[in-house]
Amino acid sequence: MSVVTSKFESKFVLLYTTAGISKPSYRQGILDALCYPNGHIITYSYRGQHLRPEFVKDTALLRDKSGIIIFVDFDSNKTVTYFPLRRVKICNVSVEAGTIKPPAARERVAMSLLLQEFVDYSGEDGVRKWHQRVQKFDDQRHIVNGIPRYFVVPGADEFPPCGHSLSLGWEDLVDSVSKSSNFQDAIFVRLDHIRPADSDEEIHQQVDRRLVYQLRPGSMYRLDLSVFEKFTKEAPGGKATTITISASDKDALGTDKPFQSIVSGLAEKSSLISCKRTIEDIVATIGVNVESDKTSGPVVNSPNPTLFVRISVSGGILAAFVVCIILGSFGVAVDKDIVAQVLNTWHADFWTLVIKGAGALLLAVAAFLVFRKLPSGK
Repeated sequence: MSVVTSKFESKFVLLYTTAGISKPSYRQGILDALCYPNGHIITYSYRGQHLRPEFVKDTALLRDKSGIIIFVDFDSNKTVTYFPLRRVKICNVSVEAGTIKPPAARERVAMSLLLQEFVDYSGEDGVRKWHQRVQKFDDQRHIVNGIPRYFVVPGADEFPPCGHSLSLGWEDLVDSVSKSSNFQDAIFVRLDHIRPADSDEEIHQQVDRRLVYQLRPGSMYRLDLSVFEKFTKEAPGGKATTITISASDKDALGTDKPFQSIVSGLAEKSSLISCKRTIEDIVATIGVNVESDKTSGPVVNSPNPTLFVRISVSGGILAAFVVCIILGSFGVAVDKDIVAQVLNTWHADFWTLVIKGAGALLLAVAAFLVFRKLPSGK
């Protein structure tokens, strides 16, 4: 029996996607949805003809709605298995349209999806755990001869988030997805938020529908991540998977050396990121690159996520730096005659030396505040 859902009042949206080897962007979209931390925003794009007509006529029906990403797997016998992956919130919808009114049905509709909790895959029936529940909504997709017309349809919130730890819930999920026909050779990666090295303080915020991490010069941070891959008798592994953390601005950010994942199943790693001293306001990226025999071919088998960071000096340090620079520059440039006139003393040489020494000390403090090193003659 199908589920009857109002096309106009639905508060929950089902977003279907496939992962054939000829669809690299679709595969990347699924791997990214399984990779980025909660609160990250990714973009899914569909042609208008693949959305229910009500959504195309009024995209406001999609904005701010909760939904779920559903991976549709096909095996060699064309048997379909539905894998609901992750809960999302649709933050924004934009239509790529020209001057023709109304826009052509093949014009693309881009949706900004705020990633939320993973779906629960605990238990022994992981692979087809949710298949029948998703199948109830097939009437909304207008499937004819096995080919669906719609990939974005109204639905019902029947997919509870995992109640286990984030790490265990993700492991259960990707273990099930790795048994699908399309992702048996995939390398799954999950990123946590960048945090201070010695605490769990949250340092991220949304800026123009992008998650940005606020870093402070002279501080250490950590990036926790998980890697999951399966070695089978048919594909025993070959070259070990190498994970490399890199920064777009190497003068401002230092990252750990590459590390290898050589186990079948789950491996966890914590990578340190050092933020060097600077007074500039810098926007940079931190990338995670996955290299393996499985990723060397044309098929997309792993995510290569990128995180945005902003490096800026705190207001207090910047104010102290400016004061030290001004007073220090004045001190080292002071003249003996000026000291004699101002202090009206016969010990002008002595006080000039004292003032110059204090100025040099203030300049050293300014250098220490910003660069964590004393000035040298080199």
